[in-house]
Amino acid sequence: MPRKPIITRDDLPLKARMLQVTVRVTDLDRADAFYTTVLGLERRGKYKPSPTVEERFYGFESDPAETLICLAHFADQPFVPSDAGLGAPVMFNLTVPDVKAIVARTVAGGGTILRDTITQPATVFTQDMAFIADPDGTAIELTHFY
Repeated sequence: MPRKPIITRDDLPLKARMLQVTVRVTDLDRADAFYTTVLGLERRGKYKPSPTVEERFYGFESDPAETLICLAHFADQPFVPSDAGLGAPVMFNLTVPDVKAIVARTVAGGGTILRDTITQPATVFTQDMAFIADPDGTAIELTHFY
């Protein structure tokens, strides 16, 4: 039975948009557990174009226009870890319903807390924010606006 594609040609917008963010990982199963259990993302699909390459796709919503996170493992290429924490060249931001709950699950899920939750009052909105890293050191900013 043919598999249903994650995104079809009819889903593609006529204008440019962000399709996915690819995060290199050393262990797909460990990363899968972190991104689903700790961050609460849902699995959207996977792609294994060769015996040494595997990608898994995740998102928060079933909207085909959402930006996906792709966890990618390349067994035939060296992994260069990002141990720069908040100074890393790449960091992505997730808007989540409960920053403190995710931070509380981070260490048990194999991640690291880079900066614990703080509340920043502002004239327009208030936000909770924290910075964590996944098990491979990719920095993630968590934000909740209220």
